[in-house]
Amino acid sequence: LSFNPDPTADFFTALQSLPDWLQDRAVVMPSVQVLLNVKIAQRFPTGVLLSDFFVQVLVIVFYAIVVINTIDYRFETSNGEQGLVPPDDKMLIPLYLGASYFFVRTLIQILSLLALGAFRVWVQNPSNWLDTAYIVCVFYWAARMGQPEDKWESNDRFRTGAAISVVLLWMKLLAYLRNTYIDFAVFLGGLFYVVR
Repeated sequence: LSFNPDPTADFFTALQSLPDWLQDRAVVMPSVQVLLNVKIAQRFPTGVLLSDFFVQVLVIVFYAIVVINTIDYRFETSNGEQGLVPPDDKMLIPLYLGASYFFVRTLIQILSLLALGAFRVWVQNPSNWLDTAYIVCVFYWAARMGQPEDKWESNDRFRTGAAISVVLLWMKLLAYLRNTYIDFAVFLGGLFYVVR
């Protein structure tokens, strides 16, 4: 790292393949922070980071709204009351679009690592498995909420499953914030430097 390597894909792939304890120490080194700053200061990586955050928040907000509406509707109709209408299918569109966005992003990441011959890095990274579980979870529950009259599943089981899935969505957001914390700190440092 003291030889100031070029910030190439191979360098960052090697940095990601380090053990967690060594990776945490390497990213705070001044030379690595300069390299991260070079990459993060580019428009495309910054746009991807901001898009990830925006889509993540959008999915969480719409998921919460649709889950509450679906649970209310399922319990109202099971009690014989007809006060609520089923959740609008249009409210599911952001969920499908968000899950599709992360699916395409994960697919591109897998293909790029396959091209570099470093697919092992993707498989060994726990955050990638969280991303995969997140994508499956959003697709599954969006489909389940799209059929609120489904009587194959008890209302209590539906409510419990939806509550557990919300934990997964928040874990994904927290993992995103943790992963971008150092990158974001470097970005803010560069931004303040440019503003001065």
